[in-house]
Amino acid sequence: MKKIITLSSTALTTLVLAASASPLSVLADTINTASSDNTVTFTAPTEVPDVENPTDPSEPPTVIPSQPGALAVDFASAIDFGSHTLDGATTTFTGGVTAGTTGDAGTPILAWHDLDGTSPAVNYEITAAVTTPFGMDGATVTYGGGELMNTSGAGVTGTTGVTASGDTTLGEDGTPETIITSTGALDGHYVDAFSGVSLYVPVASQTAGAHSATVTWTMTNAI
Repeated sequence: MKKIITLSSTALTTLVLAASASPLSVLADTINTASSDNTVTFTAPTEVPDVENPTDPSEPPTVIPSQPGALAVDFASAIDFGSHTLDGATTTFTGGVTAGTTGDAGTPILAWHDLDGTSPAVNYEITAAVTTPFGMDGATVTYGGGELMNTSGAGVTGTTGVTASGDTTLGEDGTPETIITSTGALDGHYVDAFSGVSLYVPVASQTAGAHSATVTWTMTNAI
């Protein structure tokens, strides 16, 4: 004869509690999730703040004026080649930054900015050309290759992607010559500090009187 075992309600409760204490039951089930959006917007500037000229730390800071626009050539130093007595022999004259001019820190510079915020970065180049000549046949102006600087501030110093052409000679015929090439450079403010600027004039072309020329610096998109 088989025995029938019955369990009291207290015993059943004990078994249920024991089962609920098994290791599998300690894993938490996901009830639901929530998400939050985080956003930021950058806008290319139309007006760019002026920056300090870093080329001569021994002198009081001078300001490089910035031009409007996300990419622009900001400034190029005015050059004075001095006053000389015709001697029938000297043909090369060393120039310096014109005293008292804007941005004068003792070193001739070209300054520009790239703040368009595009990715990939825009490739560009800066050319120079004599657009108003001295009027002396065979005269040339040579800008000596110098030092590239990132002047953005806040410890930013990189110039990767920016290349200076080195010594560059501009003739009276107005042919543009490449000074700066940028391929994928970081946004920022930049300066090319030239090692010097010189003027060459053949003896036969040297005439008495004051002579002046205009150099135009142009930034264009590069393919």
